[in-house]
Amino acid sequence: MKHTHFKIGDNCVISDISGFKFNASEMVYGVDEQAGLVMHKSEFSPHNPQFNIQPVQEHRDVAIVRTEQPYVFVLNNSAEDL
Repeated sequence: MKHTHFKIGDNCVISDISGFKFNASEMVYGVDEQAGLVMHKSEFSPHNPQFNIQPVQEHRDVAIVRTEQPYVFVLNNSAEDL
């Protein structure tokens, strides 16, 4: 444990995580799950950035849409048609 030293205007504070006494200038406030807790800089763990990932919407639109064509059957297969 680190020894605390007196500094004018810097009070001693008890950490909510470990229960040890630290200077107030070395304390931070917790975020997310630890919101509202006062803890030492060494006890602080930032939130995981994987929790902030937003899904990306896929674009499934068809670029060229072909409408249904009427069925045309050719009876005369001649050399002119080829």
